Amino acid sequence: MKRKLTVFLSLLLAFVLAVSPATVSAIYLTGDVVADYTVIDGETHTLGEGLVYNEFTFNDSTGREQICFTMEFNPKTSPFRSYVYHTQASHGYTIVDDAINAQKEGLEVYAAINGDFFSMNASDYGTPIGGYISAGKMTVANVGSDEFYLAIAPDGTADVVRSCPGYVLTIDGVDRTSAFKYINKRIASPSADQIYYFDSDIGDVSPISVSNSCTELVCDITAGTLSIGDTISGTVSAINTKGGSEIADNQFVLYVGKNIDMSSVAIGDAVSIAIDESIEESKEIMRNAEHAIYARYVLVHDGVDRYAEGEYKTTDPEAMDNLYAQRCLVGVKEDGSIVYMVCDGRRLTAGGPNGMPFAQLVEMMTELGCTEVINFDGGGSTAVIISEGDGKFNHEFIGERGDGTGRRVANSILIVRDPNADPKPQKTYKAIEDTEGTELRNVALNKPYTVTQCGIMTPKYSSSVFGDDFNIKMTNGRYRSESTDEERHSVVLLGTTAQASYVIDLEKQQNDLRNLTIKTVMQSGVNNFNANNVIIYGSDDGMNWSASIDYDIEKVATGITGAKDFVFNFKEAQSARYIKLVVATTGSSMCFDEIEVYGMVDKNEPKEEILPEDPNTLPAEEPSEDCVNVALGKDYTFTCNGQEIADHDASTEPRYYNVGTKEASPKKLTNGKIGTAGNFSDGATLAVRAGADSLMEIIIDLGEVVEDIEFVQILNMINNGASFGHVDTATVSFSEDGETYTEGSAREALSAKSGTQYYSLTLQLRELASARYVKVSFNCTKFLIGLGEVTVFTTAPEITYTLGDVNNDEIIDNLDAAKILKYDAGLIDLEETEALAGDVNGDGTVDNLDAAKILKYDAGLIDSL
Repeated sequence: MKRKLTVFLSLLLAFVLAVSPATVSAIYLTGDVVADYTVIDGETHTLGEGLVYNEFTFNDSTGREQICFTMEFNPKTSPFRSYVYHTQASHGYTIVDDAINAQKEGLEVYAAINGDFFSMNASDYGTPIGGYISAGKMTVANVGSDEFYLAIAPDGTADVVRSCPGYVLTIDGVDRTSAFKYINKRIASPSADQIYYFDSDIGDVSPISVSNSCTELVCDITAGTLSIGDTISGTVSAINTKGGSEIADNQFVLYVGKNIDMSSVAIGDAVSIAIDESIEESKEIMRNAEHAIYARYVLVHDGVDRYAEGEYKTTDPEAMDNLYAQRCLVGVKEDGSIVYMVCDGRRLTAGGPNGMPFAQLVEMMTELGCTEVINFDGGGSTAVIISEGDGKFNHEFIGERGDGTGRRVANSILIVRDPNADPKPQKTYKAIEDTEGTELRNVALNKPYTVTQCGIMTPKYSSSVFGDDFNIKMTNGRYRSESTDEERHSVVLLGTTAQASYVIDLEKQQNDLRNLTIKTVMQSGVNNFNANNVIIYGSDDGMNWSASIDYDIEKVATGITGAKDFVFNFKEAQSARYIKLVVATTGSSMCFDEIEVYGMVDKNEPKEEILPEDPNTLPAEEPSEDCVNVALGKDYTFTCNGQEIADHDASTEPRYYNVGTKEASPKKLTNGKIGTAGNFSDGATLAVRAGADSLMEIIIDLGEVVEDIEFVQILNMINNGASFGHVDTATVSFSEDGETYTEGSAREALSAKSGTQYYSLTLQLRELASARYVKVSFNCTKFLIGLGEVTVFTTAPEITYTLGDVNNDEIIDNLDAAKILKYDAGLIDLEETEALAGDVNGDGTVDNLDAAKILKYDAGLIDSL
């Protein structure tokens, strides 16, 4: 009864407000009562004429502390509008990214919350569950879906309507509508029986993998737009049999699954897509919609509490409707006012605010006078940002806080100032003038930096080849060529379309910075990033950062296939010691060679030189043929978490995996039988069932103290699906007595056996070691580990000889010449050092000419050999 009474009073209040001459925003300050709860802390700000921001805290009926953030405006009486925005359709960016990029496009952003629910799978992260219209265009859609939408008219007024757009797709006069499935959605596993539409909103290439067998029709747009009530028309300009087609701004691409016959389609054929609203009562609203977004949970519609009537309601306390969680909502009042509300939830701090279930959301929003209430994506995506002016934002990342950037989301709902309202004075940029006696230099050369990933995850390098343990590879001034990629700086970001932050310490204040350049950026396959989403900041102290720096982008050819340089020319000269670059991927990794920062400096200032290549930063080499494997045939112990490994009895763990791969003799890892890569059952693999994250240790007894140890290897490790995991890093320690061990520092290199599931790890010591016992320690990444061999190599022995002293008697005379003549006649053999000493004329052979030269030297006819 209390809920019904509350709803009735709220609706009555909404009616009274609607018929009043002026409506006052619901503002809650300390001591006010909201839905029977007393506000214990509240503050309010006017963000702009008619746009009010309110933050208030209260304890609800369960005793939970709640924090709510509301923004309210009436588009009929203020210059503010709702704007559905995406930095790139179906890729996922934070709402800060969206706000900053929207401002770069000329929009004045005052506030924002996140929008639609979306996929969080790595393969299609950021793809919205539903669809949306942005700037009048059907940007993303599930073709044929019948759903609720929040529709925003050009005048900013909002309606919540049921919408089911109808589509007609024709290709060369043939109706293909029945196969038409998605608009601008990244699909993890594209169907062979469906057709998908892509345009430049999703990027400059089709998101379908180039390995997919299909037909992609690249179409030049000739008329119309992809808008409800319109028809977009085009002609086929290219036909590709793989995914990954390039998309220009005036083009769209149709992915056609391989089971759909396109053999009759030719270049020049006509293609058209007609869209219109099929629900008659929604037709005018959807045709007129400037923006619209899928409304997955409409809690209140036309003043009716749909949740109270059973919509979305469950009895499961862990179900979405009953969870006390973070939420993002949009409400519409009877007078046309629009309310954005965000409530806090599963905050990480102990005893923090708790958020609300659906029933309480309805209670709060109807208390605010809303007759339409939509629950958008919340949980870890929940965020609200408020403009502080000059491109800066105050933000609350209620879900994933990370380093202050929030989670990447499908799209954002912005509050923007109507561009048709009275314009504000525009900022003008100062002309940049060069000072006499200065020159442009890369002031970031050899400077240190840090790399972090935005959000809660951490970036990692894809391999030791591309890694950077010393935080200088990215600024060392060295680049790769067409034939080599060893200098590539490669960061693998966990999950597709992530962000990384690079902070470069220029080591002193630079007062005339002109641009930031990213060298040799890979722009194909999974190695990709969105140049339009680069954000650059400056700082004097590395803690307080400027507003994002405005720039123009210049792309420069490199001569390397699939790579370009990107130059971000600052519109105003900058002064800073620290430069922060925030850059996002559109694939699973991001690859480039170098980041440079150019500034005007005094010509007389000493120039920074490119540092010589440090061998310690390179990956491990392979042992040469002259190196000696001193572990061959030696005894060892192999333990898992300090335990001896048992037989292959399934009741025991750790244990040998099976009869074929168990320790048949105590020297299986040192017997020299490495086996055939890819042949699991050839008897040369030692396999142990250990359990994930188990510490594995192999201690080899070399039998005596051995000098000059340089290499340790683990050969033929199996990497097999979810079972076997290879080792990509290990530590090696040394001992003379088997009791006290000293860890060695090593360069690492992980190499794959071509065409197989086998890998080898090589550790090359930075300083040669002396030991009897060699311990290799590593973690088992999966529950099985399979190894082929462990080797310990000493460095190649030094070969010493004296030129001409063939018999090594420390005298060069006719006896040495005689030995050469015997060798030349086939009467004797020479040792390696004897042959090296005998080749006195340096022609690579030992013969009578060398003997003659030694005799001349012995006779005093020549002074030296």
